[in-house]
Amino acid sequence: MPKVSIIMASYNHERFVQEAIQSVLDQSFQDFELLIIDDASTDNTVNIIKTFHDTRIHLTVLQQNQGQFVATNLGLKKARGEYIGILNSDDAFHPEKLRKQITFLENNQHIAATFSFTEVINEKSRPFKNISDTYSFIFNQSNRTRHEWLNYFFFKGNCLCHASILIRSKCHQELGYYDPRFANCADLQFWIKLTAKYPIHIIQEKLTKFRMMKKEGNMSGNSIVSLKRMRWEDYQAKLQFFYGLLSEEDFLMTFPKAKKYIIKEHTPLLTSYLLARLALDTKNSFFEAMGLRIIFEMMQDINIQKQLSNYYDFQYKDLIQWTGKADPFQMNFLQKSNILNWAKKAFNKLRNIHRFMLNKITP
Repeated sequence: MPKVSIIMASYNHERFVQEAIQSVLDQSFQDFELLIIDDASTDNTVNIIKTFHDTRIHLTVLQQNQGQFVATNLGLKKARGEYIGILNSDDAFHPEKLRKQITFLENNQHIAATFSFTEVINEKSRPFKNISDTYSFIFNQSNRTRHEWLNYFFFKGNCLCHASILIRSKCHQELGYYDPRFANCADLQFWIKLTAKYPIHIIQEKLTKFRMMKKEGNMSGNSIVSLKRMRWEDYQAKLQFFYGLLSEEDFLMTFPKAKKYIIKEHTPLLTSYLLARLALDTKNSFFEAMGLRIIFEMMQDINIQKQLSNYYDFQYKDLIQWTGKADPFQMNFLQKSNILNWAKKAFNKLRNIHRFMLNKITP
């Protein structure tokens, strides 16, 4: 039985998959299996994979394209290792990655998973030089406590490179796999579940190579399609916080500012309400939509409404005030835009009148 199972979901990466596989074979730690699940590639990816004849490589080719996390989950179900690593078919490992991460986990049994700093490379496998791009620094994070990570994930989002993870397989056995309804944020959704129960650690070395495509061509790049999808998935991933993810103690340690809404002694902690209020306080339309939705749903239950009134002095009239005060659909922006459009039309009309009058008086 291998010590490590490395899962690679491949799809149309004929230019990069050879480098990805070779980076696994070149590891200083050699007790692994590499489970490649090809998600019905239409280019030469599968043929390139088949040029490798190492018995530790196991290839499964799906007949229909089903999505990255369907393929990844299939690999996780097949995995036999004590530890699980993830490698995208366009990324790569540094030679010491597995050895350093395994050594750390062996010496720190309380840590569930370890990540690493990331070297960003371009399509030619050279260092990515756009230092102003978010991906050039976002994955190089300081370590945080479990509660600090949860707070960060809620208010800021993902900052962990999926391909840098090495996780104990028992964590997946307990918490499950990735949600295949997500394309961009399945890893964030899992990080939230993971850190709700276990600490993680980032090794402060660049042990993973993350490839940035031209014109933000990655699934997680900054194209408008990707940004719209990520916004929706980020919203869904963060809703976990509202639905009993954390104990009361963990909740207050994760969101200590929520204590300001507890105005009476011996108040039962309605954590969903507290987090909704924190979300509304951000004055950010994304969080305002989330906060209003949760409070709106809570007050549908007459018993919860009574608790909100008795212990938090929050009543129907307060909800109605918030629905007029918050701006989840960015109506203020639309109003300003309409004023601007009106001004442009008025200016054009005046300009046309001016031209007409000039033509009238010109001999």
